[in-house]
Amino acid sequence: MNYDTDVERTILEKTLSILNQKAKEIKVSQTKIAEMLHCKTEPGALLAGIDREAIMAAISLLGIGNDVFVQIHEILEKNSSESHRALLKMCGFNEDEISNILNSIQKQTGESNDERKND
Repeated sequence: MNYDTDVERTILEKTLSILNQKAKEIKVSQTKIAEMLHCKTEPGALLAGIDREAIMAAISLLGIGNDVFVQIHEILEKNSSESHRALLKMCGFNEDEISNILNSIQKQTGESNDERKND
């Protein structure tokens, strides 16, 4: 083998290793979500252990784009702002991240955070 082939093989092996690790993380998240759907465990306890980045990677692989996330957040916020915030907290978002999400929704809908809080 030559140097280029060895380098390519090393890169492919490292990439495969990273993908295998991500697949394991996604599987753990998938199992937790399945348990939640079958009411075997409290949702808050399960969501606390889900790797948010792994979930986002899995969703991206399914072809679900940011526009769908915005629509989901809009629906959740419209139905119950308080529950939406609780869900975001359970998913591991901090207050700044939650504010950014809500501000993004505000830009989409034209509704202010104060109006949502007063509902």
